[in-house]
Amino acid sequence: MRSEGGGEAIMSRSQISADLSGRKITLTGQIASVTERTTRDQKPYLIVNVALLEGDIDVFVWENIMAQTEGLWQ
Repeated sequence: MRSEGGGEAIMSRSQISADLSGRKITLTGQIASVTERTTRDQKPYLIVNVALLEGDIDVFVWENIMAQTEGLWQ
């Protein structure tokens, strides 16, 4: 499966490694849960648990991304 950036979409937890740090990636999985939180400065963010093959990961969705993807996380 190809992502918009031309790279491989990540479907398995074993595909995630330190060399991906700071890179934009595409995850292919199922959203298991969404938890709303706020920072110390009272700015909203989400912790999204994504079920991948071989295990789940938590993805932090910051305020600027929430604004760009409004309605997606409900």
